This record gives sequence, structure tokens and C-alpha cells, in this order.
Amino acid sequence: MEPVNTTFQHVPKFSPGKGKMPDLQKLFGSLKNVTCPYNPEPKVIGEHTTNLNTCYNLNVSLDGSMWKNDQTMLKKVVPTDNGLKILMNFNCIILNMSQMKNGDLLLTVVGSPILKVLPSGTTELKDSCYDVSPLQPFGVHATPDNKVIISVFDKESIQEVVQRKVIVMNQLGFREKVFLNDHHNKPLFTLPRRVTSNNVNIISVVDLLSDNCYARTVFLDLSGNIKNIYGGHHSVNSYENQFRPRDILSLPLNNFLVTERLNVLHILNSEGESLTFYNTLSLGIHLPYSMCFSGQYLFISSNPSSNQNENCKDKAKIYKLENFEWY
Repeated sequence: MEPVNTTFQHVPKFSPGKGKMPDLQKLFGSLKNVTCPYNPEPKVIGEHTTNLNTCYNLNVSLDGSMWKNDQTMLKKVVPTDNGLKILMNFNCIILNMSQMKNGDLLLTVVGSPILKVLPSGTTELKDSCYDVSPLQPFGVHATPDNKVIISVFDKESIQEVVQRKVIVMNQLGFREKVFLNDHHNKPLFTLPRRVTSNNVNIISVVDLLSDNCYARTVFLDLSGNIKNIYGGHHSVNSYENQFRPRDILSLPLNNFLVTERLNVLHILNSEGESLTFYNTLSLGIHLPYSMCFSGQYLFISSNPSSNQNENCKDKAKIYKLENFEWY
């Protein structure tokens, strides 16, 4: 008996059937090879150097304009042949941002329990309807169906934090779900930071475990059940090189990407289980940080100053990648 071939060069595409019994192939359909290879190798097709030492958050609109921020400034820029042209500047300390379906930009700001909003087409930051008083919001993620997911806490120090939650609000600012404890009444999070979700209603949270930025990623369903906890890949992470995620992003096909300080991009499935990882140095990306997905392209910022070298004068860069279609 010949061995079964388990190596595939292409992803089979299902062709639905249209017939009736007894023709089973017409009834049920069949698998056919498609011409595009499975998960082609990602490639950097664009690179821009910013005027920031760090790029903590990144959002790219379909019109090509970009929102980015460092510790003190939020900027809107547009790529040109001569570099990034600044369109807007805002002096504020932004923790996280997310763009809503209508183009409004939601922002979490240091010291404000109310999320800020920059309505599409305007130039003035305003208070939004999303209020998590008396707590401090950090991560924010706007879903395609106009829900807003926010991670909140009461203290910056892990040793002092008491309240740590993830809140789901509707577009009017009413709380629909609050994730605080598991079914054993134990806290779900230590210090929740970045948050995202995919189209199959899995919420992912970067959960800080120590003041040294050691962390994990927690994956929940809408009932608050933990689907998975990811603490890094065994080929990369160890006691000496503990998992330090920077950002997490959901892709259109429901998988997750996680950037890590060790020049690693982790690829996880729709429930947070490891599929593989990339050494970003092979793509020319040093110290990846924030990410966003726009159209068919993945954008990643690099933060040279995040290597804790106080003498580092390199500016953050933004990379545009194609061929990132993880199934």
C-alpha cells in the first residue's frame, strides 16, 4: 500500500455541488487545486522613516493616510515621494487607538476615564460616549459591528492594581459585557493592555504580568470562557527570553499576529494557538512594535529606541508588507 501524501503545495478550494442523487460528486461537490500557493512568503514593499523615536500605535486608513503617536504627540501623516507629510498634530499622551467603521478615531488618553474621539473629517478631539469612570482605559478596539472593547484598570503598578477588566460597549456607550473573573471567581487578568477581536467573536488581551513587561495573551469567547492562553513559542521564548508582546492584531481571516521585542512575529490561529512565527530581521524589520491591517496590506512599525539604549538616535520606521494571507 502506497503511503498517503501529506504535503500540499496549494490550498484545495471547495467547489459546491449542484446535482441530485445518485451523482455524489455533483451533489456534494469536490476539492480543486487553486493556483495561488498556501501562505506565500511576506515581502516588504514600502518603508518610511518617521520623525518619532517611538511609534507606539499605528493606524492606516484606506486613503493611505496614517495616524501614529509617541509619548507626547499624535500625528496624522500621508506618504509622499519626499517622506511623510504631516497633516495634523495633537499634543496629548495617547495609550491606544482604533478606527471605527465610519472613520472616527477612538483614543485612550492618560488621565482620562472618557475615551476621546476625532470624528472623521474634523480637526478637534472631543469626549466620546465611552466612559469607564473611575478607571483608566488602556487598550481599545472598534469591531466591524460597532462594538467597542476597552481594557481598564485602576493602578499603573502591578503590585497595587485591584480592578482589571475588559468591557464591551455598544455604539451608544452602554456596557453590554464586563470580563473580570473566570468561572472559579479568579481574576482573568493581571494588568490588561492591548485588546483586539476577530470576526468569530474571540477577544484577545495582552496581559502584563510584571513591571519588566513580561506578559501573556489571553483569548476569551463572549461568555467569558478562556479559549487559550499564549505565553510565547518554545523555539523562541524561555526563562532567559520571556515573552514580551508589544501589539496584537486580528487579520481578516480571523487569525492573530503578535509582535514581540525579540524580533519575532507570532502567528496564531483564530483561538490563539500557535501556527508559526517569523524572525522579522529576515524581513529587514528591527524591533517590531505596533501593527495595523489596511486593504490587503500589513503595516508594522519598528522602534529602535525600545532596545533600552538611551543613546539610540534612530527614528521609528513604518513598513508596508504584502503576501500576508494566513489561512
